[in-house]
Amino acid sequence: MTNARIRITLMTDHFGDDGTSGGLLMQDVARAWSAAGFGVYVITQVPQGMGSVPSVRDAGDGSLLVERRVAPADRHVSLVRRTVRESRFCLWATWRFVRRRPRPSILFILSSPALLPTFAAVAAGWRRVPYVVVEMDVFPDNMVALGLLRSDSLLVRMLRGVYRWTLRGARRVVVMGSCMETLVRQRYVGDDRKERLVTVQNWADGTRIVPTPKEDSALYAYHPEVHGKFIVQFFGNLGRLQEFDTMLAAAGLLRNDGVVFVLMGTGSETASLKTRIEKMRLPNVLMWGPVSSVDQRDALACCDIALVTLREAALGVGVPSKLYPTMAMGRPVVAVVPDLSETATTVREGRFGYVVAPGHPQELASALMSLKNDVQLRIDMGQRAREMFEQRFDKPIGTARYVRLVEEAIRG
Repeated sequence: MTNARIRITLMTDHFGDDGTSGGLLMQDVARAWSAAGFGVYVITQVPQGMGSVPSVRDAGDGSLLVERRVAPADRHVSLVRRTVRESRFCLWATWRFVRRRPRPSILFILSSPALLPTFAAVAAGWRRVPYVVVEMDVFPDNMVALGLLRSDSLLVRMLRGVYRWTLRGARRVVVMGSCMETLVRQRYVGDDRKERLVTVQNWADGTRIVPTPKEDSALYAYHPEVHGKFIVQFFGNLGRLQEFDTMLAAAGLLRNDGVVFVLMGTGSETASLKTRIEKMRLPNVLMWGPVSSVDQRDALACCDIALVTLREAALGVGVPSKLYPTMAMGRPVVAVVPDLSETATTVREGRFGYVVAPGHPQELASALMSLKNDVQLRIDMGQRAREMFEQRFDKPIGTARYVRLVEEAIRG
């Protein structure tokens, strides 16, 4: 089958600049497919008030057509309301796929919303279309890690059974790293089909994000309260899978040492963090709100080092995407993550930062002070971060893997 005859349908609720890293990654993938000559049809949604996703034609012999529906902008609602919203999208997206003519060669499904892969797998079976599931996080294990569901509950056992059926029927299952691969293989896919698991790590655009001094950041100029300070930046989702207790405790230890923690982002923990910062009286912890993809490069430059966190319970469930743009910016990383996580392995292998176990604020404070007091160490680590990024995590590397994956999955 030639590229011109391959038609891909991508089903995802994140696409483009919708405030998520997954949206930008899926847009990169769709454009790479189009440039390779595949016909690409995207079924997605856009949060209300965040602009539109128009139908476009990209470079290459193929075309990229995006069909979207408008969704409520507030993602941080009760679990019941969120389930209703996500179910509506699953039904709408599945219906659009069923009605699509001609029949696609293959269907790619993002694992968000949680039940989308199962809805789509049923429709793909009815239309006799092979499908690939892209795991951004692992359901329902992510809900267990968030503390929203009990691991031993009847509901979780039922959901795992449904998801096991979904993933075992996929031609390929894309995972973000080795810990996620282990979890998905052991709990869902099985050793007898482990060859269907494909690891494709996330990426950033190294042509757009380049090492920039913090003094050249417009955001830095706009905030004189951080001038002359050692800036520790947390960039991205302020959600329940992230670990903030260690950071806040370390901030308390360093309140008089010229270290300021800047949180750029939003999420389900935003209100709680504001309350805790006020209660703990931490004047050196600042919350600057979300940053659009347009301003991402400038925001990433506005720090001396970057902080990446992940709760122990989230091991294998997800991989923090913020690591890769930070590496592209050439900044050292201090990772407060489980010792066996993908992030910990990458930081150690690249020698561009420190790994601290969650729950050890004194170790975090010591690591930050070591970097604060050694300019040459920060320079060396930043250079190693950029070098490793260019070798393994630049956008062309990740998107090329998705292009190859299409024909691999169609062949079976």
